[in-house]
Amino acid sequence: MSMVLKKRKRNVLFVFVVKNDNLYLLIKTIKLKITFLYEDTLKDPKLISGFGFSCLIETIMDGFNKSDPFNNTDEKLTSSISTFSEEIFDKKILFDIGGNIDILFQNIKNLNINLNTITHLVFSHHHWDHTDGFVELIQKLNRDCIIYLPYNFDKRLLKLVNTKNQIIINKEFLNIDSNIYLLTLKARTNLLKDCFSIYEQNLIINTSKGLVIFTGCAHAGIVPIIKKIKDKFKKDIYYVIGGFHLKRNFSFQIKNIINQFNLMDIKNVIPCHCSGEKAKKLFTKNFDNQTLTIGTGSIVNI
Repeated sequence: MSMVLKKRKRNVLFVFVVKNDNLYLLIKTIKLKITFLYEDTLKDPKLISGFGFSCLIETIMDGFNKSDPFNNTDEKLTSSISTFSEEIFDKKILFDIGGNIDILFQNIKNLNINLNTITHLVFSHHHWDHTDGFVELIQKLNRDCIIYLPYNFDKRLLKLVNTKNQIIINKEFLNIDSNIYLLTLKARTNLLKDCFSIYEQNLIINTSKGLVIFTGCAHAGIVPIIKKIKDKFKKDIYYVIGGFHLKRNFSFQIKNIINQFNLMDIKNVIPCHCSGEKAKKLFTKNFDNQTLTIGTGSIVNI
């Protein structure tokens, strides 16, 4: 018996297996598991919420198709494929770390998450509600974890870090892994420390169902961000997740944004953090497709 990996296309792993002179095709799909570690609202009473945002994105290998001729009884084969797929495809991306590192660490502990298994650490931007405990968290990572920062990230934070982890500064567009990308855009804020401008990077995962977009605060504008990504990839948007920065917007402004979401035929949205309760309610009422309401501890499988 022999096993050959023939091809991986987006989120599907094709494995060809020869047994008793017969050729079989086994298919495993790759899915996303998103755990919201830190958010303004609370879902799991065992955890603590706070102002800020952090989520863990895991790529999970789903089971084989029903035509699996081994029915998972061939332990050697199953073990071989599982080990191979974990090494190549299983990724754990920590996106931002919230506004209180003690709360984040407590939530991580209660959720039985091992920081040593994180493969990528992505910071959307340097504001405190996304980076508190920057140094302390990096010290807990394994050395193979790569850290991604947007251009013009706070130099004061960088000076405090003494790590052997690779740190990559992304000025515009970056392919960080198979079907995983970062897009950095220049934005404007009212904070004097930003000198009226800030760079923020967004995480994009290309799935078989469409693009899944993660935003920290969407300081560049949630609609311009989505349009830029849509133009670049020429693909449908399956999910938009994160802070939309609409807390201070008037209702008519939010409704106009929702209308543009509808025109772009976005399938699902999860407004978080700085999106604001008013925007969440308006999305639930006026968005044509699915709006999910989450809190700290929520888990979404895609």
